[in-house]
Amino acid sequence: PVRHSLSPRLHNCAYRELGVNLRYGAFHVLESELAYAVAGARALGFRGLSVTTPHKDALAVLADQCSDDVTLLGAANTVVFLGGVSIAHSTDGKGLIDDLESHLGFVPRGRVCAVLGAGGAARSIILALARAGASAVLVVNRNSSRAADAISVAPDVAHHGSIDEVGSAELVINATSLGLS
Repeated sequence: PVRHSLSPRLHNCAYRELGVNLRYGAFHVLESELAYAVAGARALGFRGLSVTTPHKDALAVLADQCSDDVTLLGAANTVVFLGGVSIAHSTDGKGLIDDLESHLGFVPRGRVCAVLGAGGAARSIILALARAGASAVLVVNRNSSRAADAISVAPDVAHHGSIDEVGSAELVINATSLGLS
C-alpha cells in the first residue's frame, strides 16, 4: 500500500540534496480510478508518476507509449509525461540489480536465483536477473499459469519450481504481496 512507501522521503531528500525543484508525493488511488489519476496528473503538469501494486499491469495498458521492456513484461512502474505523451517504463528489475551489486556486492552472473511471485515486479526482476547473467532463475508461484507468464520473459534461464527448491538458490527475492500486510 502506498501509505507504507518510503519513496516520498527518499525522493524529496535526494531532490533537496541535488538542488532540484521537484516534489514527490504519495496518493492512494483505487484501481477503478487509475485512468482518471493518470489523466489528471498529465493535465496538472506532473513530470511523471510511479505506481505500485496493484496498478503496474494497468499502467502498461494506459500509457500512450511503452518502452520495449514494458511491452515484454506487460507491466510498468513508472510513467513519464513528455510533450503531452505518457511513456511507460519498468525500473524494478534494474533498480534491484544495481542495489544488489552496489550495496551487497552480489553479482548475479553465473548464480542460481529464486523469485517468489509472478506479478509485474517479479517479471521485471526475472528479466533483469537473466540480463545480468544469472545461470538459472527459479520462479515460485501458487498459480502455475501466472508462473508460466513470468517465465516467458526469460525462457532460456527461468523455470518453474516449488518452494522446496528455493534452498538451492544463492539469492531469494520475495516479490509477493506477503510483505505488504
